[in-house]
Amino acid sequence: MPLGGFAGLKDKLRPGKEELKNNVGDSLGNLQKKIDGSNVAEEDNLELTEDGRPVAAPRHSPPLLDCSCFGLPKRYIIAILSGLGFCISFGIRCNLGVAIVEMVNNNTVYINGTAVMQVTP
Repeated sequence: MPLGGFAGLKDKLRPGKEELKNNVGDSLGNLQKKIDGSNVAEEDNLELTEDGRPVAAPRHSPPLLDCSCFGLPKRYIIAILSGLGFCISFGIRCNLGVAIVEMVNNNTVYINGTAVMQVTP
């Protein structure tokens, strides 16, 4: 294909001023509608009965209070708190094991009727 063949393609791909204005206007209009929330179409709130027939359902309003902490969903909060709880439980179990060993080993030696702690080697 000769190099001159791309000239026709270049003219076809280059939009005119009016077409460019329309495309930019439509894009900005769509962006503004998304920001405002005015382009939200009225959705049909339909629920199916036991027979499988559609019935109009009432609209549910959004919750007054969204229970999220630091913007995280509830399941992540539960997972973090569960992991923290397991860590604390493991720490208590390890410390209790050390304490029981120290209490069971009797290092007390009686010299002339007085109790003296003797460190075992």
